[in-house]
Amino acid sequence: MKIITNYEKLKERIREPVLAIGNFDGVHLGHQTILKSTVKEANKIKGIPIALTFQPHPLRVLTPEKCPPLITSFQKKAELIKNCGIEILISVNFTKQFSKMRARSFAEDVICKEIGTKEVFVGKNFTFGRGKEGDSKTLLELGKEFGFKVNIVRSFRIGQKIVSSSNIRKLITKGKVEDGKVFLGRYHSIRGKVIYGAKRGMRLGFPTANIQLSGFLIPSVGVYAAKIKLYNKTYNGVSYIGFNPTFHRDTLLIEAHLFDFHEIIYGESIEISFIERIRGEEFFETKKELVNQISKDIEVAKNILGRKT
Repeated sequence: MKIITNYEKLKERIREPVLAIGNFDGVHLGHQTILKSTVKEANKIKGIPIALTFQPHPLRVLTPEKCPPLITSFQKKAELIKNCGIEILISVNFTKQFSKMRARSFAEDVICKEIGTKEVFVGKNFTFGRGKEGDSKTLLELGKEFGFKVNIVRSFRIGQKIVSSSNIRKLITKGKVEDGKVFLGRYHSIRGKVIYGAKRGMRLGFPTANIQLSGFLIPSVGVYAAKIKLYNKTYNGVSYIGFNPTFHRDTLLIEAHLFDFHEIIYGESIEISFIERIRGEEFFETKKELVNQISKDIEVAKNILGRKT
């Protein structure tokens, strides 16, 4: 997939572009429906499926204090969009200046003149233009005026629940990673570099990889059965998120213990996928109690991962 960071510098006209537009945070099942519909239509007319998204997220620019933790980094989002079959990803640099663009100008200048698409896919709750003046119905009317077809994709539901980024955040922050998987279509994960820690895990007999906090959506504190990706290989393990009250820490820690792994990996990037929450955070009076509990957690995690692989 080709990534374009400046739509104004498209050097050549794209052949029969079919365009999906959205923030796509998390690339959940609802987003995937929009993206895959775009790919299907492009294949039908032998065109090019394109996704247009914004970087950084508009809320981080306009009202950073109200911006929720994002589910995915841009890198992860791009990977997931590519997996849906999109061939070109246009990443619009969202600035305060760009936020002043009127809805009409976005339709005429960006969609028509710069990209040249004749067909667009958006979600039902799509908004655009200065102060969110435009919505999916506005785009539909502008499409009639400027000569492009607009497909409004209905909200994706599982049972009676709407699949949305906000609902996924609520589930993950409560530690309900299994329920989050139902909406995401995959397990929620965090990617980060392995950093030096206090090496307590090693001294306790359970060496862990501490990762740098990413600034993205983090599950509730506790212990999780996990899958850890390193060097394009996936390992079973357990992950701990918390403040380590036994050792009186006051800063959040994310670490993972990889089963049957003994390499030094400081500075390497790993991705932790949270499969199931085993327990919450606990205080232990002695190191022996902590070691016994970690041993139990590992056995529980192995049983969970054995059932889910």
